[in-house]
Amino acid sequence: RTAPSSRPSRSYGPPQPYDSARTFDVRSFGAAGDGMKDDSE
Repeated sequence: RTAPSSRPSRSYGPPQPYDSARTFDVRSFGAAGDGMKDDSE
């Protein structure tokens, strides 16, 4: 729960090659299921 939560927050800052799209989707939709979903719910 702590690892995934920190992952999106960190990736969201700097521009990543592929992580950017994944992080954006998670934060924007919050349904990616990487960890934001758990945090959101």
